[in-house]
Amino acid sequence: MSHGSRPTVLLIEADTSLRRLIALGLEYRGMHVIEASSAGNLPTLGAKKPDLLILDVDGDRGSDWSLVEAAQTHPCLSTLPVVVLTWECPIAVGAASEEQSPLQGHTTCLTNPLMRAPCIKP
Repeated sequence: MSHGSRPTVLLIEADTSLRRLIALGLEYRGMHVIEASSAGNLPTLGAKKPDLLILDVDGDRGSDWSLVEAAQTHPCLSTLPVVVLTWECPIAVGAASEEQSPLQGHTTCLTNPLMRAPCIKP
């Protein structure tokens, strides 16, 4: 593990408030958190190679699953296990057919309890 004995988590979350809230929760649990608003806006990782990537794919217009593919092909991120935060998972975790899922390799999907419910109009 990097950063001493503390695991290092790279958190990619576009919403500043949610990113800070998630980071504080992870830091409280003893993790070192590197924050970024997008995969294209990563800080210089240098010797601080993360142990885990947490990636939120939800935005104002729904889930953007291309963010997962971008992370999986990024040279610094491609070997990391990934936890995808989303309002809805595209396929049940552990489902029989992985061909139907955008989740590949060491990637899992969690419903983000911090996400606001979608607006439902009568």
